[in-house]
Amino acid sequence: MSNRERVLEFLRNAGHAGATNEQILSHTGIRPHQQVFMITRELSRLGKIKGIQSGKEWRFWVSGTQTPVARSEAPPLKSRAAARQNGIAMPAQFNMTAAEDRYLLKILAKDKVLRGLLEANRPSSEPAELLAYLTAVKNALGNLNNDMSFVASLLVKPFLRKRFGIAFDAAVKAQGAPGADIECIMPDGTRIIGEIKTTKPYQPGFGGAQKKEIRKDLLRLAGSTCAYRFMFVTDSESYRTICGKLFAACAPGIEIVNLVTGECFVCPRNSESLQVSAGPTPI
Repeated sequence: MSNRERVLEFLRNAGHAGATNEQILSHTGIRPHQQVFMITRELSRLGKIKGIQSGKEWRFWVSGTQTPVARSEAPPLKSRAAARQNGIAMPAQFNMTAAEDRYLLKILAKDKVLRGLLEANRPSSEPAELLAYLTAVKNALGNLNNDMSFVASLLVKPFLRKRFGIAFDAAVKAQGAPGADIECIMPDGTRIIGEIKTTKPYQPGFGGAQKKEIRKDLLRLAGSTCAYRFMFVTDSESYRTICGKLFAACAPGIEIVNLVTGECFVCPRNSESLQVSAGPTPI
């Protein structure tokens, strides 16, 4: 098989997701790397493949590749090899476990199904058709809240590694299962506990139901005997609100961490003043 044929075969396997020159180089092993650039440029000129530029990179796919029709369930992508074949770059810097890989690939597969659905269908103003369309979108997404919580827990991994030097497997505890979202024990027996909130306030100060859930988690953390207790959030407005007097007063000693910006704030104890940290503390 020639190098040109190897590139075409890889892009066919990648489907409509396509692949960049770097991904083609990594998975085909073609050397020198300049040859991959020459091959994709020639195949594009001949109309064998199509390409689109995103930033400094080009992504290529085989001409005529059909976008898959959405199904009720995302097709399983069971391994890192499957991810590579689908042009998915796994985040190696997070030291992903096999279970985390599988969960993340399921989420990415849902995205693939949803894109196919949106490309193949358009919403209608006719109520029955619109309901069918929205139902298909909902089924494609599945439990999005659980998926968001899992991805947020992946951001906790580098935080725990840098702060405490410990590894954490985000896939060990099922999303939505009872108990704290994050539970770790250090080699010396010191316990760490944390809750994750991907909540975005739908009104200033949170809505009634949102406020109730956040207070419940903060009180549970405040009542824990663990040495380290965290509330991890992913939204800056949520971070600022929880660091305010209304919430911080019921969570003395709890550390609030914005996983996106790296800001950290320890809720003051009775005699301490309430003041959010001026800037982000890198994690």
